Amino acid sequence: MTSLSKLLNLSDSLWYSTKDPCSWKGVRCSSGNSSVTGLSLSAFDLSNSNFLPVVCKIETLQDLDLSSNSLSSISDEFINDCGRIDGLKLLNFSKNLLGGSLPTFNGFGGLESLDLSYNSLSELQLSMNGFQGTVPQEIAKYQNLNLIDLGSNHLEGSIPTGIGNLARLRILLLSSNNLTGEIPANISNIPTLYRFEANSNGFSGTIPSGITRYLSFLDLRYNSLRGPMPTDLLSGPNLQLVDLSYNLLEGAIPAKVSKSLVRLRLGSNRLSGPIPPSFQTLDNLTYLELDNNRLTGEIPHQLSFCRKLALLNLAQNNLTGPVPALLGNLVVLQVLKLQLNSLSGDIPSDITRLQSLSILNMSWNSLTGSIPSSISSLRSLAVLNLQGNNLRGRIPAIKPYLSVTSLQTVQINSNM
Repeated sequence: MTSLSKLLNLSDSLWYSTKDPCSWKGVRCSSGNSSVTGLSLSAFDLSNSNFLPVVCKIETLQDLDLSSNSLSSISDEFINDCGRIDGLKLLNFSKNLLGGSLPTFNGFGGLESLDLSYNSLSELQLSMNGFQGTVPQEIAKYQNLNLIDLGSNHLEGSIPTGIGNLARLRILLLSSNNLTGEIPANISNIPTLYRFEANSNGFSGTIPSGITRYLSFLDLRYNSLRGPMPTDLLSGPNLQLVDLSYNLLEGAIPAKVSKSLVRLRLGSNRLSGPIPPSFQTLDNLTYLELDNNRLTGEIPHQLSFCRKLALLNLAQNNLTGPVPALLGNLVVLQVLKLQLNSLSGDIPSDITRLQSLSILNMSWNSLTGSIPSSISSLRSLAVLNLQGNNLRGRIPAIKPYLSVTSLQTVQINSNM
């Protein structure tokens, strides 16, 4: 304790080296004064954090209060040393000058209370803990925040509407909690917000219009969102990823889509109507998943203009008509899933030009004709499923190199 008093440069009136440390201001000891259990340095006019690792030598420490000082940083050495004190339950750094981001809090197995309020922090990362209760309304008071990560906890209740007032927020991560209620509409008012993830919760209601005005990444999968998709939902100029799969969305897919879209996942909803031919403008689209909906009409041949498509999943809908031969132009396509529809006509031989194709599933449709003999030229093909159609004729010869190097599953039963 004597070395600590010198390092803090405290006057003898506070900590006097000849006195019992348990009598010093801010020091709390166990019964019998056998060990120091608490240290309150609140309002001690501290500005240098170099003393913190010395504090961590008190292995019996349970509470450490450093509030109302002028500390601007927390050293990694403090994290490493104090993180090993299993009995440490309370840390209070409130009302200091902490700014930017904090170091990762490794260890601290017994920590129950961490207070970082009233600082100038810009990152709040508290994911993958056991936090319970609600997201505090007071979070909206911290106008410097640019990142909030509360994912993978046990939080309940709704998103505080005041979050929409955080004008510097760039990333908001609330995934894998038990949050409910509606998505606040004023999230669309945050001009800096480019990533919003709130998947795997219990959100209900409709998706507010304008929510993708500034966003690049939107992930709301595995919720209970209902109603139609706003007509402007897919048209945000910066939009790259939208995942709304596994909800209860209804109505048509918006026809107006952003050319910046890279991944669009709308599977396992209740969407109806046709696939918009306007998708032909999506030069950067790599993943398109519209499976397990109620879509009708034909597969638009305009999808062949999406030359970067690596995955196209239109399975389990009510699509009719032929398989467009122009899909053979999707030269980087790896996965094509069209099963469980009402597609008819022949399997176009153009499909066998897709040399990157590893999964081809057209099962349980009404396809006729024969299996194209050139299908054996698909060197990357691992899964071929054509069962449940009206196909006739001979089974194409499979070249030896194909069966040895890639092909794993062939299902062609329940045909003619």
